[in-house]
Amino acid sequence: MTEIILTCEDVERDALVERSLAGRLTGADRDAFEAHYLTCERCQTELQLGTAVRMALRSSPAALRPRAWARWAGIGGLAAATLVATVLWRAQSGVPPELLSLGAVIQAPVYLGVPLRSTSAADGGRAFDEAMRDYQAERFDDAARRLQQVVRDDANHAPAGFFLGASLLMIGDDDEAAAAFARVIALGDTPYQPEAHFYRAKALLRLGQADAALTELGAVNPRSEVIATQARALADSTSRRRAR
Repeated sequence: MTEIILTCEDVERDALVERSLAGRLTGADRDAFEAHYLTCERCQTELQLGTAVRMALRSSPAALRPRAWARWAGIGGLAAATLVATVLWRAQSGVPPELLSLGAVIQAPVYLGVPLRSTSAADGGRAFDEAMRDYQAERFDDAARRLQQVVRDDANHAPAGFFLGASLLMIGDDDEAAAAFARVIALGDTPYQPEAHFYRAKALLRLGQADAALTELGAVNPRSEVIATQARALADSTSRRRAR
């Protein structure tokens, strides 16, 4: 299969940033955008701008959301949101925009079903299955609530712990996401450990903790080829941004 190599012009023409934010990128388009995004500062910034606006709308009073989003979308979408997002960064978090950009998550970690990662019968259960139906439907608040109960009942449930962290990351609860991934890592050599290091690094970047994020990225098992490649690319980008 021929690898698709994108340029920023391709990304803009096909509205890949907007489609990614809406969760409408799949298959080869998603893989090509992820590969481009990891090495492109411009697209990292644009994606984080959109993420910042969405997170701000989620935390604002519900009555204000439709009108606010319509106003921003109507004056040029992501490009017009630059000033809004910059103000939000400075006022709300104090985290440098470049770290927030690197901490952006294009799409929630994919759930392929527990049997593909583990043969343990304990990894299933009705509560977990219901939580993952919410997760796959992108109802991350509901998924997080259900998964928290699963983890309370079984602290060694690695799949629940990992997807709890992923759900929290997707709703912008970065402190709790980092803590959830740390608990998965502490369980030892599970199929979720490499990704837990990677996504914990994402949460830490969004919290402004670049050094801690680099430590997590360096801990990704190189035998996990795909995630290790992504971790190296993210570590390189983080080191370059931090050196400025």
